[in-house]
This record gives sequence, structure tokens and C-alpha cells, in this order.
Amino acid sequence: MKKSSTYFRLLLLVLFSPVMASCASSNPDLFPPAADAETVEVQMVRHGWHVGLILPVDEIFEEVMPAGLHLSASHRYIEIGWGDRDYYMDPSPGLWTTIKGGLFPTRSVIHLAAYSRLPLQHLERIEIRISAEGYRLLLQQVAGYFTTEEGEVLILGDGLYGDSRFYAASPRYHLFQNSNKWAVRKLREAGLPVRSAFVITASQAVRKISRHGAHIGG
Repeated sequence: MKKSSTYFRLLLLVLFSPVMASCASSNPDLFPPAADAETVEVQMVRHGWHVGLILPVDEIFEEVMPAGLHLSASHRYIEIGWGDRDYYMDPSPGLWTTIKGGLFPTRSVIHLAAYSRLPLQHLERIEIRISAEGYRLLLQQVAGYFTTEEGEVLILGDGLYGDSRFYAASPRYHLFQNSNKWAVRKLREAGLPVRSAFVITASQAVRKISRHGAHIGG
């Protein structure tokens, strides 16, 4: 019975996740920004099969993001990604760890790397200029993914590179709610007219976002 229930849930994910992902609407009043609007430059960066977002640490960031992040006064940028907890935090994930996040809903994690200057310029990136209002909405969505206790985030361990940490996150991760789709959805919250319904791979995410920004590197 338990096995049949698992298969049924997976079937529902396959059938309905593209539909649900396409229901959220972008905001044409936010993007492209008006000529006189305050703007913020953000970036999508590709790490092989995975994309993340590079965001400036400005007044909006400090106002919206949760307390307890490992940031200092010298940090001006962060690179943030969301994904399967076991895979992301394992430096040498085995075959089962690699595939189970695509087969079953699993715990998720946020990886946040902090920098004093614009990072990862050797990697493939998309530069996008969004409105300050759109940036606030993007950050509000990102902040909602952190798991908190008594108002503070939960650090799970050191990150993968630079000055980085892993943070407990929600909701559950699965193939149709993966890191690449997550990044596209966050930029949609900022007003970009993009849909994440059929985004699975990093290449698909980059291709979607490159229509609305400057494609550099890679």
C-alpha cells in the first residue's frame, strides 16, 4: 500500500507540476524597469548541471532577508542556490544520492556564498537589470525558503567554496521542483516574463533567462 501511494504521488507530480508552475503570473509593471525607475543588477550563474543567483547585498537585502546569515560588513554580493540537501552537502555523492532527489521528494537546503566583490566571473552568467521593487519581491520569495527557529536561520555546515554556508530550507526538493526551476521562478517574481513549467536542466534555465539579459562567459 505504501509503495502504491508513493507511485501515485509521483504520477501526480509528473502530470500537474508543469501546470501549477505555469499558473504564477509575472508582473509587466516590473519588467522591463521604467526609464526613471531605480534598478538593481542580478545575475544567474551556471555551475554545470546547476544554476544559482548572484545578488547584491544592499539596503533592500538587509531589510528583507532573515537574521543570522553569515554576512559581514565587507560582503557586497552573495551567490545563492537551493537544492536537494543530501546531494548538495555531500562532496562525493554516490549513485543513489544522485538519483533519489529526482525520484522522491527529499529535504532541501540553501547554499549561500558571500563575497566582497562580484564573484564567479569565469563562469557562464546572465546579467539582468530589474527594478528595485522587483528585487524586493525576489528577496521576499528567497527569504521564505529559509527554515527558522525563533526568527533565526539554521546553519547546517560549511559550504562548498569561498565564505559559504549551508542553511536548512523548505519545501521538499524533487525533479519538478529543482534548483534550476527554483532560480527561474525567483526571477519571475522580479517581473521577468518567463515560465518555469518545462525547465529541468541548467541549459534550459540559462536559455530562458538569456532572452532578458546579457549572456556572458561560458
